[in-house]
Amino acid sequence: AHLSKKYGKWGRVLGSGAGGTVRLIKASPKNGGAIYAVKEFRPRRNNETEKEYQKKVTAEFCVGSTLKHPNIIETVDIVSDNGHYYEVMEYAPFDLFSVVMSGKMCRPEIYCVFRQICDGVDYLHGMGLAHRDLKLDNCVMTTNNVVKLIDFGTATVFQYPGKQPVKASGVVGSDPYLAPEVLSEQTYDPRKTDVWSIAIIFMCMILRRFPWKIPDPRNDASYRSFVNAHPQLTIKPPP
Repeated sequence: AHLSKKYGKWGRVLGSGAGGTVRLIKASPKNGGAIYAVKEFRPRRNNETEKEYQKKVTAEFCVGSTLKHPNIIETVDIVSDNGHYYEVMEYAPFDLFSVVMSGKMCRPEIYCVFRQICDGVDYLHGMGLAHRDLKLDNCVMTTNNVVKLIDFGTATVFQYPGKQPVKASGVVGSDPYLAPEVLSEQTYDPRKTDVWSIAIIFMCMILRRFPWKIPDPRNDASYRSFVNAHPQLTIKPPP
């Protein structure tokens, strides 16, 4: 097929989710032997027109391809092959979740990793973009210990040039990393919810477990204990 001809042989599956499946692809040694991670986007849903589907697929590619930063995964290409869409990205071999849970990171290494995550998020926010699904699983690491943020399928533009910031809405993200206002408010500032998520990432790196399963005091005893111990955090600041 067109993709294999251009980039090489398919390799193992790296992971899959609602947005699609990610696999390795490797060029032959005579073509340089480069390795890429390739995301095959999910099939078109029955309630989507072809135009709507193409718009969603290309939107993620457009976001990824405009981002140029050492701590953001590089998006190389988008390929349409027999009705399937593939996003070709640089490959970083280590996922941060596995690295953290191995227990082999010392404190200075944790601080170094966290600083890189902060730098990547700071760059995104400077571009007017919020990630909205920051978690250990969406951070990968190169063989040179450079951390890269991945998966911009739920990213949203919160500020267009020369315009006022736009609030986000809806429950987007992964339960343990959600900011409480994502569950409790109709609209919220997605920059602040990103900051909350990276704070949870930091806690996970230190504790090697989640502080709670979901930030809902009615349904999570650990989060309820946290809120009760810090009542000042529940006071809303003036607008």
